[in-house]
Amino acid sequence: MNIIFVTLGLFLAAMGLWGVISTLRCRLPIDAVCVDSVAISSQGMKTYAAVFAYTHEGRQYRQASFQSFPRQRLRSRFRLEETYRVYIDPQNPARVAVDRTPQMTQWMLMVLGVVMIAVGLR
Repeated sequence: MNIIFVTLGLFLAAMGLWGVISTLRCRLPIDAVCVDSVAISSQGMKTYAAVFAYTHEGRQYRQASFQSFPRQRLRSRFRLEETYRVYIDPQNPARVAVDRTPQMTQWMLMVLGVVMIAVGLR
C-alpha cells in the first residue's frame, strides 16, 4: 500500500465531493445584480468569480459566487448592473452559485481521487 497515493486520493476525492455537494445545496433561485468580479489565484492559475448583490428574507448580501471561470467566459456571461437568476443555499444564504450543475472539474477531482486510492491500495 502506498500511503502517499491513498492520502492524496482521499484529499482529491473529498475536494471534488465537497464541490458537488456545495453546488447541489444551492437550490433556491433568486434574482441578483452582478456588481463586481474578483480574481481567484490558485497554483499560478487565475480565474474570476462574479459578485452578486441580492436580498433574502429582508437581509442584503453582496457575495462572490464560489464558481469561477476564465476571464473571457466571465465577461461574456455576466455584465455589471444586470440582473441574473442565481441559486443560494437556503441553509447558508451567503453561498451563491451561478449554475446548479456541478462543474466538470469537480467530477474529475473525484474520479482522479478514486483512481489514486485504487493505485495506492494495490
